[in-house]
Amino acid sequence: MAEAAGLSTGGAGLDTKPDDEHFVDKHQSELIKRVSNVEPILDELLHQNVIQQESYDEIKTLSTAEEKMRELISGPLKSSGVQGKDIFYEILIENQPLLIQDLKRMDAEAQMVNTPEGRSTSDQKVAGSNPGSPGAELSSMSNYP
Repeated sequence: MAEAAGLSTGGAGLDTKPDDEHFVDKHQSELIKRVSNVEPILDELLHQNVIQQESYDEIKTLSTAEEKMRELISGPLKSSGVQGKDIFYEILIENQPLLIQDLKRMDAEAQMVNTPEGRSTSDQKVAGSNPGSPGAELSSMSNYP
């Protein structure tokens, strides 16, 4: 099992270092703002014993989706650890697939911007397009067959 080996599959389904932030923690503010239908998520969390009936009842009395998500994430999910967050993530995939896709896309874009390997070929051409810069000859030669 990956967790036993010191690795976590995190919410993204990829092996990550133990100190990597969980998907739910990383996107906490977006989840609070953007999850609009909290009740089916609460129902499933209760069904899978991630939250207790008392927490379920308390969260359901809150008036807005933001308040419900804030209480859920800062209370029962925080105390349920990685396993509870993993279950919550799977429930989000089922109930809010477009939101999860959007957050994953944002992660991928941020990773591309923050890594040297993420530079596109057009960025590399721009870097070598100055006539006096090293590689300018290569840049101009690449226009020929």
